[in-house]
Amino acid sequence: MLRLKPGADLSNLDPVMIPAMFVVETIYDAEDLICVITAGRDGEHQVDSLHFAKPLCRALDFRTRMIRRSVAEEIAKKIRAKLGKDFDVVVHLDKAGEVHHIHVEYQPKGEVHA
Repeated sequence: MLRLKPGADLSNLDPVMIPAMFVVETIYDAEDLICVITAGRDGEHQVDSLHFAKPLCRALDFRTRMIRRSVAEEIAKKIRAKLGKDFDVVVHLDKAGEVHHIHVEYQPKGEVHA
């Protein structure tokens, strides 16, 4: 089941991210995990983040609470394989080195993001 964290903003989401959300959900479900989108156009991200791409948001973050780093890396690997080369999938860590979230962004290769 796909859930949305209260306050997460999916406004102006690039349509290409819709099927990506369901790919992530399917992989989480296979791991018996609840798939929660924690950030879209909201949250604290780098200034040039694709979360804030114009005109459309091209990045989403997915909760990894209670997931070991090795499991999160394996999930990210599966997401990468399903989404293909035009998506970047990164396991983000917090300052303590614990898994914070899985970041999925659409950035077609050959495209430069300014």
